[in-house]
Amino acid sequence: MMATDSNNDIFLKAGKIHRVTGGAAVVQLVRSRLQTYLGEWFLDTDFGVPYFEDVFRRPAVLSLIELVIKKAIRETPGVEEVKEFDMVFDKPNRRLTISYDATTTYGDVKAATVNWIN
Repeated sequence: MMATDSNNDIFLKAGKIHRVTGGAAVVQLVRSRLQTYLGEWFLDTDFGVPYFEDVFRRPAVLSLIELVIKKAIRETPGVEEVKEFDMVFDKPNRRLTISYDATTTYGDVKAATVNWIN
């Protein structure tokens, strides 16, 4: 799988496309899923998170948001179990930071972090 940076741009190393495998590829796939709206990708309209349907509610229901995010992580191919989960909502800056530890088909992943800004 091609590696991407925090802006989801292809990561180049010494002018060549860098690749990720194993647990790092699963972490990247989780990040992509969490940063994609459900139905946004025309090739797979089931990919992504139902932000409009479940997350962007007024007032925000953090317990529902947590359930939706955890479900998206668990349903990502390669994720077997979410062991630890932490979610911090920075309301003034409209930033959601998600940190998780998971067991993948390639072993444990520690403290993967995803930032989402709206």
